Amino acid sequence: MPTPINGDFSLLNHLAKDLLYLVDIIIGEEKKQTIRLLAANNLREKPFLLLNEHTNYEEKFNIAKLISNKKSAILFSDAGTPCVSDPGYDLVDLCYGLNINVKTLCFESSVMAALSASGFYAEKFVYAGFPPIKGGERLQFFKNLPVSGMTTVFLERPYALKKVVDELKHVKTRIFIHINIGYKNETFLRGYYKDFAAKKDSLPKAPFAVVIEGKNE
Repeated sequence: MPTPINGDFSLLNHLAKDLLYLVDIIIGEEKKQTIRLLAANNLREKPFLLLNEHTNYEEKFNIAKLISNKKSAILFSDAGTPCVSDPGYDLVDLCYGLNINVKTLCFESSVMAALSASGFYAEKFVYAGFPPIKGGERLQFFKNLPVSGMTTVFLERPYALKKVVDELKHVKTRIFIHINIGYKNETFLRGYYKDFAAKKDSLPKAPFAVVIEGKNE
């Protein structure tokens, strides 16, 4: 769940506020800001967990297991979008591994939405824009993914989704395709090329973003 960069929690959208009341687990970054957010939404007594740079892998795994048992949780950082140059991407990765349904509340930016929901390392990332249209340049674009070894996100026109899946055959790292971002029929495809290549014929003509996993360094 993104939070206002200026710290004014009154600017949270209605869906985010409703979910804060409904979820079983609230996960913030730092105690002071988490308490401020809860107080701004009349939730001072609601318990919460913290996830930040001091949280080790075992603690993150235990949080993911707790989410699996409790059924619902919301993750936010002190300001901006969690998991993008902020803690949380590895918790999201663990949640996918436990077959926990992941959703994003970042509806303003398809790039930030896809990155935050991917569960891929995004302390540094490359936004590659749209692939070239011409054949040779386009082929080179896909062969160079991920750009400079960093997590890379790109966009493409809705009618090109099936074609893009074919073109991802050169990619050796994990891939995340975010389809119909923000719509009720929002769909995530996540894994290696071989995991969803066979699904391409059933894919819709729809807006989408692609994230290619880069190195964690």
